[in-house]
Amino acid sequence: MSTHNLRLLLIEDDEDDYLITRDLLRESGQLRYQLDWVSDYEAALTALEQRAHDLYLVDYRLGTENGLDLIAHAQGLGIRAPLILLTGQGDDELDASAIDMGAADYLIKGEFNSQMLVRSIRYALGRVHARDALASSEARYRLLFETNPEAVYVVHQQSLAFLAVNPAAVKAHGYSREELLRMTVADILAPKNGNVFWSPSLRCSTVTVHPTRAFGHIVIRMVMTWRWTCWSISSSTTLHQPFW
Repeated sequence: MSTHNLRLLLIEDDEDDYLITRDLLRESGQLRYQLDWVSDYEAALTALEQRAHDLYLVDYRLGTENGLDLIAHAQGLGIRAPLILLTGQGDDELDASAIDMGAADYLIKGEFNSQMLVRSIRYALGRVHARDALASSEARYRLLFETNPEAVYVVHQQSLAFLAVNPAAVKAHGYSREELLRMTVADILAPKNGNVFWSPSLRCSTVTVHPTRAFGHIVIRMVMTWRWTCWSISSSTTLHQPFW
C-alpha cells in the first residue's frame, strides 16, 4: 500500500486496549507501520500539533475528555490525516456524530478483528489520498481558469446564469466580477446583437466565448462536454448553419 512505514498514533488511556490494538496490527502482517501510543488528552493535543503521523486511532473515553472533542480540535487545526474513533459501546448516534465531525471511520472495541482494523486503516488512507489528489487537480484547474488569457465562463445548465468568470472575461465585457455573476449569457449577448440565437444541444457546465470585433459571428469553444449552437443572421436575414 505504501513505500514507507506508516506512522500510526493510538490515543488510548487504557494500556490493555493499547496492547490489544498492537497485537491486532501485528497479526495482520499486511502493513508496514510504526505504532506510537499516548495515553492522555493533553499528550494527544501535542502529538496532533506536531503532525507527525499518517493516521490516528482515537479512543472515545479519554479521562474527563472524549475522542469527539479531540477530533473537533484536529479539524480546527486543519489536520489532514484520517482519524478513526474507537469506542467500547455501539451507539448509532455516536457513530453519526463521529462521522459528521470528521472521523474517517468508527470501530467498536471487541467487535473488530485484525482484518477489519487493517481494512479500516487502508480505506481511510485511500480516501485521504483521493481527496488530496482531487484538491490538487482542482487547484490546477482553478489556476488555469484564472490565468487563461481568453474569457472563460462557468454557467448554470438551465438558466445560463454565470457561476464563475475569469479576469479575462471581466476585462472583455467591462463589468465587474460581481456584476457579471448577477447576469446571464443572454444579458451580455442580446443587447449587443439581437440577431444571435443560442440553442443548447447537449448539457455542459463550461463554455468559452470568443467574440470577434463585429460580434456578428461568435465562436463557441467547448471546454467540457456541452455543445452550444450559435446561429448568426446577416443583414439579409439569411439563416446560416451552425458554426464553431
